[in-house]
Amino acid sequence: LIMLLVAFTVFYINVNKNRGRAYGGYYQAALEALSSQDFKQADFLFAKLIHHPSYKDNDQLLFRALIAASSNGNLTRARALRKKLVEQRQFEPAKRWVAENSIRKGKMSQTEAATLATMAQSMIDEAPDAIYAAHWRKTLAQIMLSKGDQAAAVAVFDGIDKLGPDARLIMAKALLAQGNADAAVSQLRQMLSSIASEDPKHAFYLRENVA
Repeated sequence: LIMLLVAFTVFYINVNKNRGRAYGGYYQAALEALSSQDFKQADFLFAKLIHHPSYKDNDQLLFRALIAASSNGNLTRARALRKKLVEQRQFEPAKRWVAENSIRKGKMSQTEAATLATMAQSMIDEAPDAIYAAHWRKTLAQIMLSKGDQAAAVAVFDGIDKLGPDARLIMAKALLAQGNADAAVSQLRQMLSSIASEDPKHAFYLRENVA
């Protein structure tokens, strides 16, 4: 009986070692597929990993799995991963990606815009520093623009003394959409002035294109 128990233990350890190596191979292959934009293969491989005890709480792996599932059009898995990363684990890179991906797609539904706006405002309120807050402030303004609420997009920057070029450009877009061309041009001029202080050649390029 003892010999059988020892034999079973050795067998169990070897099986799990081999399984661990296999899963490590899946992860490497999934990363390679994601890097080469083979999203179908990446999604397939990440599906083997996301419930494994060694990986199910690995935020970086889950984040990559979210990108693969979303890019592959696997909406069911993408929604589940988004919920886990954004709502349960509060993983900030995933929040950034979700917001930026929705903005990039263009006009969003009122429900999605409201959800993302609440998330962005929460990130602003909890921001540990000015750079972090500035990023999420720009994100919130872009969400408002996607929602078609130009006034709210402009209001995001109320009371902010120093705005970067990206923020100025968002302001200009919102003001122009409101029909306030003069104010939009003023924002663009301030944007160019800000860039000129850091990169005169870049300012010249932008000035030619804006004109």
